[in-house]
Amino acid sequence: MTEVVQATAFFGRPALAMLVMAVSAWVFGRALCDRFGFDLRPREDRALMITLGLAVMAQALFFLGIAQLLYPSLLLTLLILTHILCHSTWARLRDELHIGAPSWLLPALLVAIPVLLLELYPETGFDATDYHLPFVRAFLEQHALVFVPELRFPVFPQVCEVLFLLSEILGGDQAAKWIELLSVLLTADILYFWGNRELSPRVGAWAAALWLGTPLVIWIGSMAYVDATLVLFLTAALACWRRSQAGGDRWQLVTGFLVGMAAGTKYLGLFFCGVLGALALRGGARRATLFALALLVSAGPWYFRLLYTTGNPVFPFGATLFGSSEWSSQGPQPAEAEVSEGLSESLTDTLG
Repeated sequence: MTEVVQATAFFGRPALAMLVMAVSAWVFGRALCDRFGFDLRPREDRALMITLGLAVMAQALFFLGIAQLLYPSLLLTLLILTHILCHSTWARLRDELHIGAPSWLLPALLVAIPVLLLELYPETGFDATDYHLPFVRAFLEQHALVFVPELRFPVFPQVCEVLFLLSEILGGDQAAKWIELLSVLLTADILYFWGNRELSPRVGAWAAALWLGTPLVIWIGSMAYVDATLVLFLTAALACWRRSQAGGDRWQLVTGFLVGMAAGTKYLGLFFCGVLGALALRGGARRATLFALALLVSAGPWYFRLLYTTGNPVFPFGATLFGSSEWSSQGPQPAEAEVSEGLSESLTDTLG
């Protein structure tokens, strides 16, 4: 009996943490949309609201980390207080919970049962164990967003890592992987309703099915990597950009904010900042300004921290432009240079 309870807790606590974060993000995202007057459909835009909520939570954790306030008790207290402040949103959500789920969800869940078993395995991914999860551990130990010099990469854009931090407080060591699973499911939901809105329900169902049926997607959804969250922010940003084409300037704000969060998750997001920024320029000065302001609000803090900490906003890349360091990926590291010099001298003596 004890083993059953332990197994249930081992599996159930991370899953419950994912549910708590999803519901919290839903509440916060809905409150934000209501505050700025976005006319969203409760069912079709549910995943978008959750994505916005996750982005807001990550930004809040950033500033708490800069202020050295990443204490579990404080974060849980603030989470509860924020829910209390959003009590009017909760009243609306009670009605929206009665809205049915998309038609593809039940088959997807049945297929996903074997996939959920992957979440039981301990994390073995190289990037996860090399720096993503050690970042989280360092943040929790020092209650701040810190530069971790003993890691292979001591600092990065770390939107996903701060979400991992909150999930670990709620659900333990295994919970970080469930955030990536949540990102995979939210991306599927956005794709389904985007295809439905643009063409037909069948197109939306195929889009979601192709996404969920890709083996690499299942793999990243079961690892504490950041790629699934990156794709979530990018997909949501592109969907919002498409809606801005109907004439809604405010959607440019959401587009810029979400693509900035993608850049704050991984450097690859910078490419899409450039692409969507160019598209915003084609829409006129007003749209370009709204996009740039939202991008600055979301990505700006993460890259300013990199610049302030290392002198390089894309650390450790771009060493030829911003200057190299002992962590630079360009040129031999000091230790490598010494080894290379020693081997060269040894070879010369041998041949001599």
